[in-house]
Amino acid sequence: MEGMRERGTAYGWRKGEGIGMKRRKKAGAVVLAVMLALMPVRVLGGGADTTAGEIEATARAVALALMPVRVLGGGADAAVGEIEVTARAAVAMEAETGRVLYEKNADEVLPMASTTKVMTALVVLENAELDDRVEIDGRMAGIEGSSMNLDAGEELTVEQLLYGLMLRSGNDAAVALAIHVAGSVEGFAEKMNAKAAEMGLRHTHFCNPHGLPAQGHETTARELARIAAEAWKHEEFRRIVGTKSVTVPWKGRDYDRAMKNKNKLLTLLPGGNGIKTGYTKAAGRCLVGGAERGGMQLITVVLNAPDMWNDTIRIMEEEFAQVRKEQVVQAGEICASVPLAWGGEMPAAAAESAYLPLREGEEAEIEWILPETIESAVAVGQNLGYAKISVKGEGDVLCEIPLICAGSAAPPERRYGDAVREIARGWVWREGIGRQGATGGTATPQALRASSPYTGEPRKTVCA
Repeated sequence: MEGMRERGTAYGWRKGEGIGMKRRKKAGAVVLAVMLALMPVRVLGGGADTTAGEIEATARAVALALMPVRVLGGGADAAVGEIEVTARAAVAMEAETGRVLYEKNADEVLPMASTTKVMTALVVLENAELDDRVEIDGRMAGIEGSSMNLDAGEELTVEQLLYGLMLRSGNDAAVALAIHVAGSVEGFAEKMNAKAAEMGLRHTHFCNPHGLPAQGHETTARELARIAAEAWKHEEFRRIVGTKSVTVPWKGRDYDRAMKNKNKLLTLLPGGNGIKTGYTKAAGRCLVGGAERGGMQLITVVLNAPDMWNDTIRIMEEEFAQVRKEQVVQAGEICASVPLAWGGEMPAAAAESAYLPLREGEEAEIEWILPETIESAVAVGQNLGYAKISVKGEGDVLCEIPLICAGSAAPPERRYGDAVREIARGWVWREGIGRQGATGGTATPQALRASSPYTGEPRKTVCA
């Protein structure tokens, strides 16, 4: 099957399934402004508990809620349109494909504070078991900053420590997990950087597992979103970051640790399901957010965002209003055909369905990568090629799916007595179970992540 050829086609937003975008844009903006203005001060402001602080926070919330929001239009320009936010840098990304839907200074290198712990959790999940036991010693207890209040001499599971890491942002939990996985904080940071390199992140560098200030500990909004999308693939990660509260035993006490999630998106934002807050004086307020609606998972990142909650809600609401997850290829669908060297053609079927996040008016562009001809016998379900799928006009491949034989065929000279029966069986497969997904002989490709636009050398960083 040498000599691959490319075929292209396009799929667009299906007529009759739009959401009345033009009519709803203004109304949605007004409703959002009113909702934000009327939200409780302590939820939105996150500031002081004094009466003066509440008044100031209220004024800020109302002002931001009524701030004009520039609505994104359809087409290629929409991906880089502006939504008014206070964040120094921001990104909105669809988790499955990695498509960036909104960005502001997305490639500026900045400190990330405790959003570091998204990568910490990812590395732990890939290198430890949830039921592993971790004995807490003096190296892990009493770490500065936010804490789950570990005591030397107690023993907790990796899962319990992950809850302390992601719900309470425990720096002590981060150190305990790092030592358990790698033997030291420094060794764990090496694993974090190795994972970043594996993912192709050119401007992310870690010096520790918790995010306390360190020279060279930095990332970009775009690359942090990619880390979050990678972590989101793990069911355990999704379950932990979406938990509002949990209790963990506390050795030597007659009560348990009661830990409440610091992430207010779980209650503020319909569909909110993650992910991690962060703050240091150097980094400012940072938030990696997650929310799901209509089968579409969005991930947002705001860095150095004085009003991170409103920033994130504003971005999420805007993108959910404009973007839909559309099926562009159905599993079992006959996509193309390949000539048989001895005459006739072999239909090529999609081994799995493919989806893209699309705005109204946008289209999917699909390239069918297939051999010029089939020279030897093939069987139903055998890998035949693959399809590369992108948004028309943007170019970045967002996903790949395998293409497989929808039937069986053999050269006449082989004189297989069952060739006709196999071909017939292949057509039955195409019309029947093939639409539920291929079985046997097919690979399951991973969705491609959006790559960095940088073409130069990666930044060289040194921890201090």
